[in-house]
Amino acid sequence: MLKNRLKKTGLPAGTLPKHTDSSATVAKISVFQYNKETLVEKEVTSLEEIEFSSDCITWVSVEGAYNSRILEEAGRVLGLHPLMLEDIATLDQRPKIDEYEQNLFLTFKKLAYDDTVENIGSEQLSFVLGKNYLLTFQENPGGLFNSNRERIREGKGRIKQLGADYLMYSLIDMVVDHYYIVLEKLGEKIETLEIDLIEKPHKEDVKKLYKLKNDTLFLKKFVWPLRDMLNKLIRDENSFIANETGVFFKDVYDHCVHVIETIGSYRELLTSMMDLYLNSVSNRMNEVMKVLTVISTIFIPLTFLTGIYGMNFEHMPELHYKYAYPSLIFLMFLIIALQLYYFRKKKWI
Repeated sequence: MLKNRLKKTGLPAGTLPKHTDSSATVAKISVFQYNKETLVEKEVTSLEEIEFSSDCITWVSVEGAYNSRILEEAGRVLGLHPLMLEDIATLDQRPKIDEYEQNLFLTFKKLAYDDTVENIGSEQLSFVLGKNYLLTFQENPGGLFNSNRERIREGKGRIKQLGADYLMYSLIDMVVDHYYIVLEKLGEKIETLEIDLIEKPHKEDVKKLYKLKNDTLFLKKFVWPLRDMLNKLIRDENSFIANETGVFFKDVYDHCVHVIETIGSYRELLTSMMDLYLNSVSNRMNEVMKVLTVISTIFIPLTFLTGIYGMNFEHMPELHYKYAYPSLIFLMFLIIALQLYYFRKKKWI
């Protein structure tokens, strides 16, 4: 978790990570400029091609790996602080919010469950909110915000009626909705594992249990600071979030709280499932020990008899009795039958 951080040791504040210097890193830059009546949608190769206007909302979406040229252009065109650019380029950045004089900076994680490898993947998102613009950075290319783009194109809802702060809310809300998808996947895994533990516990289930506990910890690691970030956004007054938009951020905050509570419930359930597994193994061991104890108890008197008559004493009169051998065998079976009857009566077997 600290490997990438250690590479920056000793570097000045605001220094971009080395991965941004590669000329092979290519990003897709799409621009939406709209107001209540108009919409202009285009793709550009440089942020310097964009004309920002106070008459419309400008949404600049940068998808793909970051490179130093785009970040430097962003800093030059929009006056972004070097520390903000460093946070954008640091892909293992903890979710946070920073307010600057000309803009508001947010960074957090989008999470998705990969069914092929049964693992939770994360992608860093960074938002820069200004008076009439929103700049978004995605770590990987993809159609995460395609539904938001369609709403802008079709003019549905409030997205074209309100400002860039509402656009940012709608994007954050989309990310939080993906958290619920991940929770649903984990819930299905936990339910299946619980049934396996009840019906037929196996030592491989312990690995699955710890894997699921690590997944919930991974979720909590990114959702908890996002909740704190939204709480700060709601609680602290700033000039970038309108009062009429604040209520929508409160709704996303409530969703984050719900996600965190669900994660906590999952962790408690997994802990109880671990206890269930240990109890199942213990009960199974007790059953085995009970069977072995019954068998040992049955053979104790038989061993005693064979031990007596296995001694080579010369004067043992019953050894010369004609029916001594069948009598001893009959006695042994009688002892076994009486013991089994007694065990059954006591409900030990």
